[in-house]
Amino acid sequence: MKLVSPILQMVALNGVAIRMEAGVEMDVRESLVVSALAQGCTRVGAKKATKVKKEPETNPTLDALAQVVEEGNPDNFGRDGTPKVKAIEKVLGYDISAADRDVAWNIFQEV
Repeated sequence: MKLVSPILQMVALNGVAIRMEAGVEMDVRESLVVSALAQGCTRVGAKKATKVKKEPETNPTLDALAQVVEEGNPDNFGRDGTPKVKAIEKVLGYDISAADRDVAWNIFQEV
């Protein structure tokens, strides 16, 4: 069956895999069709559903972390290069945990 993926991705099941290129029509084995559809691929020629675009959820901790990084004050960073919790808390105006900072830091580094 011909499918198209909205993004570059791997579709795999039981040791069988296919690399789906974004926007490229691909012949997909029947054994992978259900997995591919579950991962956002669509059948070629199928009517596209109208999607309502949602505003991305905001993450105040991530926003505050980005502000600390942008300011670039070396006193706001630990020896390992991560922003200090206290510096982020100062921007936020409330306390967060180191785990909250770590989650935001991991997301920030991916972007």
